[in-house]
Amino acid sequence: MIKKLRPGRYGAILDSVQLCDTPQFEEVLLEFPKRYHEPFYTSYIKNPIEDILQNKDVKVINSTRRFLSKCVVFKK
Repeated sequence: MIKKLRPGRYGAILDSVQLCDTPQFEEVLLEFPKRYHEPFYTSYIKNPIEDILQNKDVKVINSTRRFLSKCVVFKK
């Protein structure tokens, strides 16, 4: 997605919250991959998407959370 985004344009990712976002939901987040066979989910929730985006040469503009979802807006 970032490769296709032209310089100066915005992108957004809407996904699950991560452990660093909502420590009060840690038990729920860690139980999810066990119950629903999501083998990559545990790795995802342990690595903040904002950090991953910063390493991809984009600037995080905003990150908001609503219950168990997170939306991250970034600019290339």
